Amino acid sequence: MRKNKQRVNSSGHKVILPYNTGRLEGKWKNSAMYSYIATLLGKSRLTISAVAVFTLVVTLVWQHYHHQERIDQLVEKEAIIVDQRDQINELLVELDHQGQDVIELEGNVSLASELLADNNLTVNLLNEKLEQLLEDNADKDAALRLMKLDYQRNLSKERSKGKARIRSSEHALAQEREALALQEANVNSKMGDVDDWEKKKAEFDKLYASSALEVENEKRIDKLMAQFNHLRVDLNVVNECDKDYLYRYNEAKSVLNHIRTFIQKYEMKQEYYFFVISNDSQITSQNRKICFKD
Repeated sequence: MRKNKQRVNSSGHKVILPYNTGRLEGKWKNSAMYSYIATLLGKSRLTISAVAVFTLVVTLVWQHYHHQERIDQLVEKEAIIVDQRDQINELLVELDHQGQDVIELEGNVSLASELLADNNLTVNLLNEKLEQLLEDNADKDAALRLMKLDYQRNLSKERSKGKARIRSSEHALAQEREALALQEANVNSKMGDVDDWEKKKAEFDKLYASSALEVENEKRIDKLMAQFNHLRVDLNVVNECDKDYLYRYNEAKSVLNHIRTFIQKYEMKQEYYFFVISNDSQITSQNRKICFKD
C-alpha cells in the first residue's frame, strides 16, 4: 500500500498528501481531484481554510503541469510546422523548376507548331505536284497504249515478212545443198588425181628445201672462208712478239675449226674439205716461231 506523508498547516491540523505530490505524473481530471479532496475531508479533521489552501496548491500544480504540457504540445506543433514549411519550400522550388520546364515546353510546342504548319504547307505543295504528275502520267499512259498498238501492228507485219523471207531462204538453201552435193560428187571423183598431185608436190618441196639449204650452207661457208682470208695470217708461222698478229692467228684457227665442224655436220662438197685440210696441215706441222715487231 502506498505510503502517505503528513504535513502540518498553519492552524495546527495535519494534512495528508500523496507521497509524490512534488512530481505529479499523468493527467489529472478535475473530478478525480475533487473526489480525492472529499476523501481527505472525510478521513481527517481538517479546517475549511486548510482544505482551501490545499485545494489551491493542488490546482496550481495541476495548472502548471497542464501549462507545461500545452507548451510541449506547442513546441511539437511548431516543429511540425517548421518541417511542413521546409517541405512547402522544397515543393515551391520544385514547382518553380516545373514552371521553367513548362515554359520551355511551351516554347518547344510553339516551335513544333510552326514546323507543323510549314510541313503542312509542304505537304499541300507536294500533293498538288502529285496530282499534276498523275494527270501527266495518265496522258503518257494513253500515248503509251497507242504506241503499243502501233508496235504490235508493225511487229505482226514484220513477222509475216520475216516468215516469208525464211521460207524463201530455206528454199534457196535446199537448192544450194543439192548443188553442193553435186560438187562433192565431182570432187570425190577427182580425189585420186589430187592425191597424185599432192605426192608430187611433196617430193618437189623436199627437193627444193634440200637445194635451198645447200645454197644457204654454201653461202655460210663462203662467208667464213672470206673472214679467214681477211685475217691474212700464215698458220705455219707464229710471231710471238706481235700481239695483233697473235690475236689474228688465234682468230684464224677458231674460224677454221668452225668451218670444219659446219662441213662435217651438213656433209658438204669435197672442195670445202680440201680448203680445211690444206690449212689445217700447216697448224699440225712444225710451226716456225719468230719475234718480229712492226
